[in-house]
Amino acid sequence: MVAPHASGSFDLVLSSLAIHNINGAHRRSSQRLVALDEAVRVLKPDGRLIVVDLAGVGVALAPSDPQQAAALLAEADTVAPGNEVDLTWALFTATRLADWPTALRTAHRLLVRGRRSGAAGGSILLALFSVAARGLAETEPETAAVLLGARGVTDATASVGAIELNSLVMRVIQIRQEATHLIVDALGEPRMSELSARGEAMDRDQASAYARTHIAEYLATLAPEAT
Repeated sequence: MVAPHASGSFDLVLSSLAIHNINGAHRRSSQRLVALDEAVRVLKPDGRLIVVDLAGVGVALAPSDPQQAAALLAEADTVAPGNEVDLTWALFTATRLADWPTALRTAHRLLVRGRRSGAAGGSILLALFSVAARGLAETEPETAAVLLGARGVTDATASVGAIELNSLVMRVIQIRQEATHLIVDALGEPRMSELSARGEAMDRDQASAYARTHIAEYLATLAPEAT
């Protein structure tokens, strides 16, 4: 995949709702990465590359147009189930829509990818445990309390691909606050603190396995259309 242009030709390259159409099935040899490399090649030294895609647009639309955001999320899941960045955008779109079954399913997929690759960073693990806690808090508050305490990492500030760190941190804080309120209402603060301490004592692999197992068990109880 070679662009028919000389290097350094353009001030701006824009990809609008197109990158998901490029095969990204093989994470380490993704044709999407080749396409992005070509886009960078044809840019001038001070040029700009703007990539807009389905799930990323969904995040932006969620507060003002949740119906359209949900449609984009569903389309992204169908045509671009893709890599960690795709899935992370989809995860945060689902949380903004309060679509917790979809958020839990996406969190589970990211946790499985992290187990296989060993590449999940600190901030994404903390985010996944937090999403799992919020998604399970209403039906399984004790499990959610354990997950709210889980870290599995010593540094939870690493960036996550193309996800802006400040946006990630703020959304994770909101999710954790929501989960905490639900858990305290269900169990009381002493019990929540006791269970959270169990999660905090887990290492990375233990916390990830705990989250994967309980998310999978919960999703198995849902009707097919909800998962």
